Parts: sequence; structure tokens; C-alpha cells
Amino acid sequence: MATQTLAGATRAQNLAKYSKRLTPYLYLLPVILPLVALTLYPFLRVIGMSFTGYDMYKRDASFIGLSNYIQLLTKDNLFWPALKNNVIWTFGIVSVTYVLGLITALALNENFPLRTFFRGITLVPWVCPGVVAALIWGLIYDPNFSFLSYALQQLGITDRRMGFLSNKDLALYAAMVMAIWKFLPFMIVMLLAGLQAIPPELYEASAIDGAGLVGKFRHITLPLLNRVGSVAILLSVISAFNHFDSLFVLTGGGPGNKTMLLSLMTYQSAFRYFQIGYSSALGILMMLFLLVPLTLYVRRVMLDV
Repeated sequence: MATQTLAGATRAQNLAKYSKRLTPYLYLLPVILPLVALTLYPFLRVIGMSFTGYDMYKRDASFIGLSNYIQLLTKDNLFWPALKNNVIWTFGIVSVTYVLGLITALALNENFPLRTFFRGITLVPWVCPGVVAALIWGLIYDPNFSFLSYALQQLGITDRRMGFLSNKDLALYAAMVMAIWKFLPFMIVMLLAGLQAIPPELYEASAIDGAGLVGKFRHITLPLLNRVGSVAILLSVISAFNHFDSLFVLTGGGPGNKTMLLSLMTYQSAFRYFQIGYSSALGILMMLFLLVPLTLYVRRVMLDV
């Protein structure tokens, strides 16, 4: 009898512990269910459509297996150049924004007059809509009305007005400058937040030990910024790889597809040629390319590994 009573008490305790662990998830259920429905259904729908030859002209969604993927990887002459542009675009933007963002964050972390004002204006590119940013930089690069082109000509750097966006060798890098301008504030904010989380006592102790600016930066700042910096880099990689709006307005993928990215290619396949199945397969491939940074981000942030 005592054994049964003890077993019952143990079961009751286990049930209470299980209920206590389950309670937070029950509170989150009203939020999780719509989120899963709005995210999971379109995702599964795109996967399914990527195996079809769905064409909005023909309204035919016949199953064609891996044909879309095979055509993309082996027969589409635009896919691999667009992927190469994506790699150059993503690596260039993220690396430059990290270096400039770190330098700017270090400067904005110091005490100087009008520091709050300068912190505020660094956010202007971030809050500027992508379409507006593209229109602004389109005027900056305009060969006929651009002060930049005029200044380069007057300085003797060029002998004529330059069309940055019409030059096949310069168009991608000119567009990257616009994207760097747009992405830089996010990196600054992330790194500045990381710098402000570093205890000042560490710098004071290192100064007592005789460490200089380089020593403090190398042994304190960089190691303690590692976590925030890695998260900022991973989020920037994901955002840059999927970038669409401002580049679409600025160049549309031209000239001669020299600024074509996979995101623009997906848009064209879906809404210019109405090949929904083909564009769905391209979207799935983009997701597969991003699995590595996504996995690193989840492990770094959500799983706290």
C-alpha cells in the first residue's frame, strides 16, 4: 500500500513538473499557430510548385519532377553568372560594412560634442526606403546631371562624363556602393551595442597593466565583440544575398545582366515570363544556398551554442 502511495505521489510530481514546463508554450500557442500557418503553408506550397511546370499563361501545373532544377543547373545560361554576382555582392557588402561599421562604432562610442546628433544621422540610410535610396543613387550616378561625374572629370580622373550604371565593368560595384550605404547603419548599431556592453573596468584594469590602444582593442574589444559581430555578419549575409528592391529600381539587372542577382532572376521568371514553377525552384535553390548561414545563426543565437 505504501509503495502504491509513493508511486502515485511520484507520478503526481512528474505531472506537475511536466505541466509547469508546458505552460509557457500554451501561452505562446495563439501566436505560434498563426505564425506557423502563415510561414509553413507558403513554404510547402513553393516546394510543391517547384516540381511542376506551372505556367500562368497555360494554367498547367503538371508534375515534371526535377526538370526545373536540372534546367537551372545545367541549361540556364543566366543562373551561374547570377550566382557569381550574388557571391561578389554578398561578400563585398558584408566585408566592407563590417570594417566601416566597426570603425564608426568605435568613434561613436567615445565621448565628444554632438555625439548624439551623429549617432542619429547614421540611421538615415537605414530608415530610407529602398526605392527612395535607388532613386537618390540613380541621380548620383547619372552621367548628365551627376555632380560626381562632373567632379571626376574636373579632377582629371576621367576625360568624359561617366555612366557608372551603363558601364558593364562598373555597374555591379556602383550598385554595391549604394547597398553598403544602405546596410551600414545596421552594422553600426549592432557593433555599437556590443561595445557599450563591454564593462569599462576591463579597459581600466588593462591600462593599469600597461596595455595601449592596440592591446585593448586586440585583447578586450575584439574578443568581447565576437558574439555580436558574428550575429550581425550572419544577418547581413542573409539580407544581402536576398536583396531585391533597391537594385531592381536602380539597374533592373542590367546592363547586359551584369548586375543580375538570383532574387531579380526569380522575379523575372515569375512576373515577366510567368513561369511560376521555374521561379519556385530558383527560390528553393536560394534557400539551400543560405542554409549554412541560417544554421550558424540558429546555433549562435537561438540554441546559444
